[in-house]
Amino acid sequence: MKKEWIQKNISPNLLLLSGVLLIITFIFQKNLMVKAVQVFLFMFFTFLAGNKIKLLNSFLILTFIVFFNLLTPAGRVLFYFGIFPVTELALSNGIIKGLTFIGLFYISKSFIGRNINFPGTFGRLISRTFYYLNELTREKLSSMKEPIKSLDEIMLKVYYSPNKTGITDFVTTSPQGITFISALIIINTVFLLLYR
Repeated sequence: MKKEWIQKNISPNLLLLSGVLLIITFIFQKNLMVKAVQVFLFMFFTFLAGNKIKLLNSFLILTFIVFFNLLTPAGRVLFYFGIFPVTELALSNGIIKGLTFIGLFYISKSFIGRNINFPGTFGRLISRTFYYLNELTREKLSSMKEPIKSLDEIMLKVYYSPNKTGITDFVTTSPQGITFISALIIINTVFLLLYR
């Protein structure tokens, strides 16, 4: 399966709707192992959508969230790190919060496309908002020494881009695309119903 398969077989509007449904099934999932499996599914989907997966960044985010969660000990003490107690509830809650943050990041990265097209004036406004959001997350800061200036340059570049609507082409969902996205939603819904 090529990286471009997602864009060619699933319409941006269906991707967005699917992303919203997946966010619901993902946020309410409390089982640690299932949540980890979901994160890997979203990472795989992100890869299929042609986006980069930054494992080091994900690991660092998870580590920081777990660390700060451990600063408020709760539950049974598992072990001591020096004089610092590592408790079971604080550790599991930290991992769940970290995985939730990472999972939501990958959902937004792969399910919010630049070609979203809703009808009407309000629909065009929403479509353009998603377009700008998608374009802003694609750009990189030109200089870490002057982040405000670099961010300003990115915003101006995106705002003055020739494609003001964000619609580059219209994609209809293929039968394979419907099957694939339906399976993803069903799997995550079953996870929520059986393992929450």
